[in-house]
Amino acid sequence: MPNDAEQYWLGHRARLREKARTVGIEALRPYEIVELILYQSDLRADMAELARALIGRFGTIGAVLSAPRDELMAVPGMKRHAADWIIRTGELTRRFAAASAAPQLRIWRARDLIGFVSPVWRDVPAPQTWMLYTDYDDRLLMRSVLCDSLGWADPMIAQQILREALALQARRAFLVCFAGPEPLRLTPEEREYLNSLAVTLRAVQVELLDVLLVGEAGFHSLNQAREMDDVRAVCDDLRLHERYTEEDASWRESPDL
Repeated sequence: MPNDAEQYWLGHRARLREKARTVGIEALRPYEIVELILYQSDLRADMAELARALIGRFGTIGAVLSAPRDELMAVPGMKRHAADWIIRTGELTRRFAAASAAPQLRIWRARDLIGFVSPVWRDVPAPQTWMLYTDYDDRLLMRSVLCDSLGWADPMIAQQILREALALQARRAFLVCFAGPEPLRLTPEEREYLNSLAVTLRAVQVELLDVLLVGEAGFHSLNQAREMDDVRAVCDDLRLHERYTEEDASWRESPDL
């Protein structure tokens, strides 16, 4: 039989759920919403103190759901299964929000990619690097800011890309580098790392279709310039790359922006 404290917190859970049902989630305090999320990770434990600590540490619900595991585990009272549940919940909410935000926008040609970037590139604080993810139907799932630099050729960035691709169940990816006044080209080291990244993504069934360099000199698609050939050489299935290339074979974007 549960003791008095357990009975109290069982009653507290019921009251909080009833409050959410009757007045709506928007009427709850941020820590109460986090508390509701944590209930699914443990059927009996008191989650109020942990929820308050999470909001105190990260500030917002979104920041809690986006926090890395090591930072979650640093919060007093956090257990591994609760941290895992928060991470899974964050991944699901981001996937749903991304799919809902732009369900019709499709990217499967360099023209589409440049068309997506053209209206906003002057407002991007270069240098900055993005990754765009699409699904089997070429629909944009998410635009992710990988770093506020051109330092995307980094193992930590690769881990972030893999986490995002898996969480979104993405099937294609496009790397976009905002170079500002810098030359629109990759270094030999970046080219070598790009091959490794493409192979790693292929291992989780994600195709890296293009790298778009954006700057004051214009747009430079590595695929249009045939500079993705090395990537194609290290990947087994060329079908998606060939489709992307054929559609853009006769088209080039003017550098006059």
